[in-house]
Amino acid sequence: MADRLKDATSPYLLQHAGNPVDWWPWGDAAFAEARARDVPVLLSVGYSACHWCHVMAHESFEDTATAALMNENLVAIKVDREERPDVDAVYMTATQAMTGQGGWPMTVFMTPDREPFFCGTYFPREQFQRLVTGVAKAWREDRGNVTGQAQSIAAALAQRAAPWRGAAAPSGAEALQEVCDHAVAALNAGYDAARGGFGGAPKFPPSMVLEFLLRYSERVAVEGEPALIMAAVTAEAMASGGLYDQLGGGFARYSVDADWVVPHFEKMLYDNALLARVYAHLWRRTGSPLARRVASETCAWMIRDLGTAEGGFASALDADSDGEEGLFYTWTPAELTEALGPADGPYAAEVFGVTAAGTFEAGRSVLQLLADPEDAGRLARIRDILLTKRNQRVAPGRDDKVVAAWNGLAIAALAEVGLLLDEPGFVTAARDAASLLATVHLADGRLARTSKDGVAGPSAGVLEDYACAAEGFLALYGVTGERGWVDLAWELLGAVLDRFTDGAGGFYDTADDGEALVYRPADPADGPTPSGAFAAAGALLSYAALTGSERHRQAAMAALGVLPPIATRYPRAAGWGLAVAEAIISGPAEIAVVGPPGDERTAALHRTALRAAPPGAVIALGSGGPAGAAESGTAGGVPPGGGPGRDGPGSEGSAGGSGIPLLAGRNLVKDSPAAYVCRDFTCLVPVTDPEALREVLEYPV
Repeated sequence: MADRLKDATSPYLLQHAGNPVDWWPWGDAAFAEARARDVPVLLSVGYSACHWCHVMAHESFEDTATAALMNENLVAIKVDREERPDVDAVYMTATQAMTGQGGWPMTVFMTPDREPFFCGTYFPREQFQRLVTGVAKAWREDRGNVTGQAQSIAAALAQRAAPWRGAAAPSGAEALQEVCDHAVAALNAGYDAARGGFGGAPKFPPSMVLEFLLRYSERVAVEGEPALIMAAVTAEAMASGGLYDQLGGGFARYSVDADWVVPHFEKMLYDNALLARVYAHLWRRTGSPLARRVASETCAWMIRDLGTAEGGFASALDADSDGEEGLFYTWTPAELTEALGPADGPYAAEVFGVTAAGTFEAGRSVLQLLADPEDAGRLARIRDILLTKRNQRVAPGRDDKVVAAWNGLAIAALAEVGLLLDEPGFVTAARDAASLLATVHLADGRLARTSKDGVAGPSAGVLEDYACAAEGFLALYGVTGERGWVDLAWELLGAVLDRFTDGAGGFYDTADDGEALVYRPADPADGPTPSGAFAAAGALLSYAALTGSERHRQAAMAALGVLPPIATRYPRAAGWGLAVAEAIISGPAEIAVVGPPGDERTAALHRTALRAAPPGAVIALGSGGPAGAAESGTAGGVPPGGGPGRDGPGSEGSAGGSGIPLLAGRNLVKDSPAAYVCRDFTCLVPVTDPEALREVLEYPV
């Protein structure tokens, strides 16, 4: 039996290399094999940090009897949903339509023509064996019914080929304000005032909704307004409970209960990138010491535990360690006493909520920190000791696959938090990750979805990859002033407008020359990450505000055409779109900071611009002088130019290389660094004092 997965770039596929199952990777060869053998296809989709994927693998795919049954009766295909989100999206739609629910592992039986006829998720071994046997029998004895059902399902899926739309694009800021007002009211109706968050168990961190609520509260700025209360209480509850790693930093994927006590222990890059930014913005908005600490610790955790040798960020840490979920993170009172001694052990148990009965399984507890103890020094010492002790345990597995979209989110978070909290190491990490995307993932204007060990993977980038990477590049430019990042964003957004558009203002999730599936996915609603459409709207808007490109601004507005119906019915699935809408409502503000590189006065204005800026503001950093448009540096290893064409950063209709338009004519003021606050490139009188800049930014431009 050939081991076809042994050379995969996906850690999830590599986990299944060596199984007794004769796995095939997704591709034409697998379906040709099924057609030649006249057997159905089993598609098994999961990801490396998925607990129930591991369970089904141990029970069924590592079992020789089950594998023999599979090998005899079907062609088995294994797909990493993180590597092929398009394949996952198409067949998850079928799974949800046929079963009313979805999840991973996803188990789909289909014809050699890729048409699904039976879908499910996790199956215990005996049930799965019966299912394989039943499918094989139906394929042999009732072929017409099976293929007829598959064709009907495929036809229903094909009706989704056009991007979903609602009303026409909102006509302007006033219409968007109404959408945002309704969304806040709807979110408030489902808000859990006692525990924070929305709805009941399980509770997922609503990172994009929190970003919207913070932006909304900053614009409305009315005492007692529910948006800030919902955001602040939810953020505090998540950071105080078991969802947050109280020793090492970083958030788990979700809480299995409504009180944020017991998490599903996998830790994802995308959650933490989004939440680091949210907590930094909450600190900026409220001055919360907890928010500042969590933002800093989460960034440090990403760098320490997910950083790769090539400068990027790995996708996830597993939920399991040594074959047991949560073993790495949970404690008993006896373990605390053994690690800390008879005085500090019971104290730590009280501080962290570790009980004899346990809050998890088998008498083990997840650490919580519901209140800061008076002795901060003692707490810090105890945390250090426990972290050292924990690091001696078998660590969870790490998915070393670098995903372009998620690294884009991390770049934006690390760059912003690094500037806000004066942590230059975070900015360096952001620059390193951006350089990896630029040199490994990007080639000839096209973006690879993944890489591993510095080698690009085989899967083409999808819309979220282009949009989130562009967002990261633009945020990094705003922090470093290195114009090469704007050129790269221009290149990626050009591909978005040329390759992903539906011609009517919407976007597909896959490029026009991508692999043809049962239908071309186009889901505008947020999932655990911003939807491709909403992420594109945000990046397009930021680029337009920086360069004055009307093409990009109009494309951003058109992309929000789906926002009103989604936000009205499912506001929790529209958080990023609502956050982009808030940026449009506020202008967005355009801030040009000019001054000598390395000058502390320039740095002070720059930090103030980010800390005091209204939602969605863009910041351009230059050196000033008579020309007023020279940047403070170029990105290491990144080509500075973009090439001719689409509304490049130099001017309308031309590429980068001639500077950032927002900086044009912005000079020093009496040889002092200065900040220009603008809207639609019309600027107020420049200011040279950080306090004066803060006062200017308190009011609409």
